[in-house]
Amino acid sequence: MDYIAKNLNKFRALPQVIRDAVGSKGAMMTIESLEAEYNIQLGLLVILVTVGELMMEDIEGYLIKKYKLSKEKAEDINLTLQAEIFGPIIEDLENDPILTVFALGVDEKKLALRGVFEKKLITLLKNETEVILITNNLLYSIIQQELVDENKVFEKELSEIVYNNREKIASDPLKIDGKEYPGTVANWIRDFINKNGTGYFSEMQLSEYLVNSKNTKRLEKEEKDLVKNILVLYRNLTYLTESIGESTGQFQIIPIMGDKVTTDTDSQISELSARQLVVSDIKSRLGASDVEFSQYVNSLTDAGDDLDASQITRLIAFAKELGKSMDRLSPAKKMEISPLQDIANDIVSKGAGLGVAYEEDQAFRDRVRNLFTEIDV
Repeated sequence: MDYIAKNLNKFRALPQVIRDAVGSKGAMMTIESLEAEYNIQLGLLVILVTVGELMMEDIEGYLIKKYKLSKEKAEDINLTLQAEIFGPIIEDLENDPILTVFALGVDEKKLALRGVFEKKLITLLKNETEVILITNNLLYSIIQQELVDENKVFEKELSEIVYNNREKIASDPLKIDGKEYPGTVANWIRDFINKNGTGYFSEMQLSEYLVNSKNTKRLEKEEKDLVKNILVLYRNLTYLTESIGESTGQFQIIPIMGDKVTTDTDSQISELSARQLVVSDIKSRLGASDVEFSQYVNSLTDAGDDLDASQITRLIAFAKELGKSMDRLSPAKKMEISPLQDIANDIVSKGAGLGVAYEEDQAFRDRVRNLFTEIDV
């Protein structure tokens, strides 16, 4: 499935109220007017912003890169879109703390998600499948744009919020070390850790806890499902890389209640996770935005069939950074992305002979170009 089709599927998975707002008569008139005035196409851009693939603060850069517009024209288009399409959507959804998240800039999205995870987490976990699926995709896209730093990642913030969440899963108290505590999200997580210790835990450990714990035996089925999903969510946020690596199916950061069927949205997350984690890690090293990263990648091999001295130096340095990022993946994800690792290793091993190999070896040149095609996301 190609890039456009995948994002159309994401859009179709959005809550109906959001799709209706984006496709309203007023929104379509604004889009058509801008398209006619600037001789561009905005339908895909609007969809990308709506599904969280393109952040609002990146709209101008997207327009400049795709249509070679001046900064002034890109700014005018962006302001119109914000005022007449995205702004009204935010206003229409402002009474729903979960749906509002879908129509905000990245900083506002993060702020809203913090609020949802602190005060509306149970509501989110009980929500419609389509809402959870698109929230998963939105959360994942934000995480990929964060600096990949063990002390500065958004999922760690959310993990801490979940760990301290005071919402009640069940009205009955639970016992920890002989003392009774309210049945809050925080206390259920602490009860699990008290019995299983800190660190990544397996599905078997989780199942044993849910079956054998005296506290869980008193729960109704829906309450037990909630406890399970809270613990899975906490694990996924706290140990994201390990959770992705150990996943045997379609990985979801936020689990879905019951046995609801997943869609291509989750398949895409699982399919791209290793590559996106690596790209995000390299972006953090460069301190680059999506547009800047794409321009940087293109600059490495834009000289045709030969490389100048500067490109050779930067290519080797880039390949080394790529290797470092890949080393952070779990064994399963390393296997998934191993062809790219092989190309990166080849680039580094060529050393001073990289320029000659690139110029004279068509197969090697194609492999290097394929590497940068794969990571320019």
